[in-house]
Amino acid sequence: MMTNTYYLRDGTPTDANTWRELQGDASYAQVEKTTLPNGRWISTIWLGVRHESASEPGALELFESVVFDVDTQQPLASARHATESEAREGHRRLVKEWA
Repeated sequence: MMTNTYYLRDGTPTDANTWRELQGDASYAQVEKTTLPNGRWISTIWLGVRHESASEPGALELFESVVFDVDTQQPLASARHATESEAREGHRRLVKEWA
């Protein structure tokens, strides 16, 4: 059985060339970005490649939210999400948690 590797933001399978082109389009790849009063920032992006959930085998995680440190610019926390709506909700949750 062949498994798709690349997906659009709505979860539709796509080909490598389309995925590559969309990865270069920041307006498509960036879902949310928030700078907090403490200088940390949270970025939620569309990954668009097959990542399987560790907690739910077979479930796709097409989006990722990351909290970055203002001084080191290193990630402090991250979360993956299956859908764009889950990604937006996860982003809001991280903003509330890290503000």
